[in-house]
Amino acid sequence: TFLQELEADHGYEVVACVFDYFGMLELPENGRAGTQSKEKRSSLRYVRNYCLAKNIAFITPWQMSTDADLLLRNCRTGFLKEIANGAYYADSKEIRHEIDLEIFIKFTTQSGRNYMEFHRGKHRGITSTKEIDMYGIIPYRENGTIPPDINGPETTIRKIGGGAIGSGEETPFYKHDNEY
Repeated sequence: TFLQELEADHGYEVVACVFDYFGMLELPENGRAGTQSKEKRSSLRYVRNYCLAKNIAFITPWQMSTDADLLLRNCRTGFLKEIANGAYYADSKEIRHEIDLEIFIKFTTQSGRNYMEFHRGKHRGITSTKEIDMYGIIPYRENGTIPPDINGPETTIRKIGGGAIGSGEETPFYKHDNEY
């Protein structure tokens, strides 16, 4: 495989494989109905197991299902929380069985300002993340970039209009649990 060639023939250490975008992969049909989604799941399982055995992070986006689109149209609040607890993947709900970590992202514009909302879904193999840390919002700067906060003050917020986490001005997460 390509990853094996990079390691064996060129001496690289592969630490991550970012595939844009596995769900759009065209696989051969075998003539039976429903086989495309089964083939994608099987192929995803193969790549996941290969990367897991070699300690390689495998990262790929996946399109959401039409059920998720309908939910978004009908649910102005709580969308990320709803899909993080379901299997709203295009092609097959069973794709979720092959995934070790889910991070759901939604871009939002409110009052002319852009935000990136995120919610952590399933995460296999570690201790559970506290509920308060599962969801956050990152406000974009006016130029469209995310402000750096690694060695500075926190910029993630819990609610649009609230202060940054740990600032003393944040909107408490528990007061808006049903709104995101």
